[in-house]
Formats: sequence, C-alpha cells, structure tokens
Amino acid sequence: FTFWCTLGRRSGAYPLPRIVKMHKLQLVVDIVQDHFGQPAGQVAAALCKGRQTLQSVLKDTDLSFDKVRRALILLIQHNCVNSIKGAQPANDLYDIDVDNCIMRLRFAAVVRLIQDEFGENGGLIAMELLEKGRLLKGEIVEALTLRFPRVGQKVFLLTLNKMITQSFVQRVPELAQCSPKIGPTEPRGRGFGRGTKRPRARGAGGKDADDLADIFSADEQSPGASSPLPSSTSPPPPEDAEELVPGKDVALPDAAGDAGGTQDPVSGVFYRINYCQCVMIFRTAEIKKFVAKRCTEQCGQIIQLMLDTGQKLPDNCTMANLPTRTAALAVSTMCEKLGYSPERLDWGLQLLLRANFVNEQVRKRDKEFTVNLPRLSAILKQNAAESLLHHKFGAMGARIGRILLDKKLAEEKQIQEIALAPAKEIRQLLSKMFQAGYIQMQEVPRTTERKPGDSFFLWSLDLTKLYSLVLEVVYKTIANLRARLRAERAAMAAV
Repeated sequence: FTFWCTLGRRSGAYPLPRIVKMHKLQLVVDIVQDHFGQPAGQVAAALCKGRQTLQSVLKDTDLSFDKVRRALILLIQHNCVNSIKGAQPANDLYDIDVDNCIMRLRFAAVVRLIQDEFGENGGLIAMELLEKGRLLKGEIVEALTLRFPRVGQKVFLLTLNKMITQSFVQRVPELAQCSPKIGPTEPRGRGFGRGTKRPRARGAGGKDADDLADIFSADEQSPGASSPLPSSTSPPPPEDAEELVPGKDVALPDAAGDAGGTQDPVSGVFYRINYCQCVMIFRTAEIKKFVAKRCTEQCGQIIQLMLDTGQKLPDNCTMANLPTRTAALAVSTMCEKLGYSPERLDWGLQLLLRANFVNEQVRKRDKEFTVNLPRLSAILKQNAAESLLHHKFGAMGARIGRILLDKKLAEEKQIQEIALAPAKEIRQLLSKMFQAGYIQMQEVPRTTERKPGDSFFLWSLDLTKLYSLVLEVVYKTIANLRARLRAERAAMAAV
C-alpha cells in the first residue's frame, strides 16, 4: 500500500480527484481518532480542510480551549501535525501531515525493516520513537537503559548513531508552541492565560514530563488515546551505569564505532523515525523483485545495488518529493561490490539496457549507469492497474484495458477483433467499465448534425484517472476493514 502510494501520488505528476482526497482524509481522521481519542480526531478533521490557526480550530470543533490545546500538543509530539510560526503567536498555523498519519498503519513493517537492518537494539529504538513520537537522544538512551540494563548505554548509543548516519532517524526542529487563548474579553497576550504556566511540549521522559502529566491527566484523557508520557514503573538503573540527565543530550559515538564520542554540538534537538527512508526501501524492494522476475536474479541484484548506493535523501525530503533519479555508478564499482566478473556484469547490464531499465553514460575512463526510475515506476503502476481490472472485470476486462493502452483510441468492432471475443460480451464489458469510470468514450460525429446514428464512438483508457481510481479503492478498502474490525471487537466485548 505504501509503495503504491509512493509510485502514484508522490510524484506530483497529477492532482488527486476530489473523491480520492475525500477517502484519504476520512481514513486519516479515523486513524487519528483511533490512536489518540475523540478530541484529537475532531481537531484532525478540522485541519484536513487546510492550514488553520488555533482560533479557527476552536470554531470548527466546538471543543474547549484546553482540549484543543492538549490535542494539538499530542499530535505535534507524534509528528501528525506541523506548526508554522506566524508574525505573532495568534497567527501560528497548524497543518496536518496526511502522509505521516497514514504511515502509522505501517509501524509493524517499519519496526521489522529496522530490526533486520540494525538488529534487536535497532528495533527497540524504533519502537521507542514510534510509541512516543519525537525524543532527545538522552531520553531515548535513558528509557531503553532503564528497561534493558544488561544491554548497556554504549550499545544503544552506537546503534542510534548508525541509524542517524544511515538516515533511518532524522532530526526535527524543536516543537512550536500553541497560539495563546484569545477570548472575547481577554486581550491578546503571549501566555495561555493569567497565572497559567505555559507547557513546553517536550518529548517524553524529559524535565517537562510533570507539566505534560498535568495536561494529559487521566480523568480528562479520552479513552483509547495514546499517551506520550513515560511509564512511572520503570526499573531502577544499575549501580554501575553512567548517570544520564533527563532531557539532556548524551555523548554520541562516531560512525567508526568508537563508544567514546564527543558531545553533540547541537543541544535540544529532537529525533524521529524517517518515514521517507523506509518508504524508499520498500520501493527498492518492489522494483528489485519486479526486475528479478522480468529479467534474472542477477539483474535484480544490480538494480538493488544501484538504488541503494545512488539514492540520497535531502534534508527537507517529504513523501511528496522522494528521489526520482539515481547517481551514476561505474562498472568497476559494481564489479567490486557485487563480486561479479566484468563479463558477467556486462551481460546483466545489456539485458537491463534492452529493457530500458537503466541508462548508460559513457565517461572517459569507465562506463556509468543510472536506473530509469520513471519507466520502472510507470510499469509497476500499470501492472497494478491491470491487476485491478482483472479483479473487477475478469481476464477479458484486463485484455480490453491492454488493447486500449496499446491503441489509444479504438472502436468496439476493432476491440472485438483483437480480443477474439463475442460482440455481446465485449459490449457488456465496455458498458460496465464505462459506468464504473475505468474507461472513457468519445463521440465523433460524421456530419454537423451530430446524430447518434451518424456518429461512431471511440473508447480510450486514461492511465491518470485509472491510477486515481486505484488509490480510491485502496483508501476505501482500508477504511471498510477498520470499520469491520471495530464492529467485530464491539460484538466480542458485548459477549
């Protein structure tokens, strides 16, 4: 699901239709409400309309100021909402991150991916960050050291350093504060209210945990909401463990593995899981699987090497602007890393060149190759669309789709001759596919009177609209499955 959205939506080649956006936003609201409670779901529904100030959210939700403030702090802590500071605190804007909210459905796959890459310690760090949102390095190491004293602080630091180096964990700016409460009789000010201490929305486990505990009190928190606060029943640290100051960065070992390290020059920096890196790895795995099936396993390994070494995430990368091209990789480098002979590697590269999966760049000393990501993405998207047509309309429906993709425009009689099927069956399938919106029909009049009897009709398939329908089916299916799961759980609870 995540990979398909990456191929279809993230490229920015076409806008999503309104109905697809509707299903997507409904799914986002359902996820937020399920994970954080009813008030957070109402705030998310208000923010799905666009960027809004705190006063706008208050008007749309009809919730109290304290509930809206708690919900915003909670959503910001868990990377579901971004805060954009304005010229004045009252002008601060809040924007929901739709992609990050949907990625919450992929937490199990993210943990499994990081655990395969960095071992059990990496999986523990990923679970800590996914459970509590954004944390300081000292808070991550402190929480894991208290829970697993036998592993040791240095091991967690070394693993965290590797995850940061390989972009699985990224830095995020410090949390922005909510706008002040502006009542009808209260002047604009920078505080939340007279005599009220402003919470600092720090990560869980820091010095401001007591402030957050007052905000997210047990009697006011909605049922089912996920609290970012640390557990109060954590085991005591071992006697020989180095003392860590909560909320303070700890010494981070260098990339070479030296546990001594130096103090991080940037203090107060929060960290979170980099979803873009995970999605890019999911995309690489799917492309490698497709190339290995289409060509050979050796070609799949070559493509995976080129994608792993040639894709670099920029600092401001989001789901909407993942890399669409790779850096050039020399033949000598591929031979060294894969352990192939030049003749064997050249044979695999020739297969990839014939399929137009790679592009060759001739240099003075050595040949270099890049992955043709746009073509591979287009093929995978087309395969997914044909699979949907096959599921909806059978093998003949998928055949009609391929004919329309090949011919661009075709009459019913021409489709019947190519598909080798009865005219009645072709006419019925074309009618069903047209009513469902999967194909389009264009009337071409023979005369200026535009009589239906004097016109002929051409059928076509717009891939852009078809991709949008695939996304609509995906979002709607996930929402229906979640609704069915809640109904079954309620039935079981009643029993």
